[in-house]
Amino acid sequence: MNREKFSKFLNKFPSGRLLFAILSGIVLALILYLVFLLLPLR
Repeated sequence: MNREKFSKFLNKFPSGRLLFAILSGIVLALILYLVFLLLPLR
């Protein structure tokens, strides 16, 4: 997905930045969860 298309997609919603922040937070939480899940296996 191109940045221009993504920004246009976000501009359709007034709370686009909030949505983006929530999504990035969820992704970050999932990554941290997977890291902590895989640490005991080492």
